[in-house]
Amino acid sequence: VMSAGTGGTIAGVARYLKQVAPAALVVLADVPGSSLYAKVAHGVLYAAEQSEQTVRRHRADTIAEGVGIDRLTANLARGLPAHNGGAPGVDAAVRVSDQEALDMAHYILAHEGLFVGSSAAVNCAAAVKVARRLDAGQVV
Repeated sequence: VMSAGTGGTIAGVARYLKQVAPAALVVLADVPGSSLYAKVAHGVLYAAEQSEQTVRRHRADTIAEGVGIDRLTANLARGLPAHNGGAPGVDAAVRVSDQEALDMAHYILAHEGLFVGSSAAVNCAAAVKVARRLDAGQVV
């Protein structure tokens, strides 16, 4: 489970994991304003924040820095079976709201004594979402 900016890290990790553990589930964590969730989950590069409006040039639709994007990069495409010739890669995606990320950052600080940034909180919140969907005995 990991968020993505240009997608190079998740694409590379996904391709490697699929080689060594083909049953591994690779999940992209996505934030508001990014269209990567829709691309992975539905095959369409779309974010509701972009519908029927003038898109601002340097907009920020999320508190998370360095993650989320509204275009498909060549880096991320290498990790998507529909764009890389069918090679295994990113399997699924989950959305994480700013509030969920903020709540997770506060939880980690209160319970673990760690101050984490917004992108780390997005990853942790997404991991919890994925874990809740898994059967007993499966590992995140």
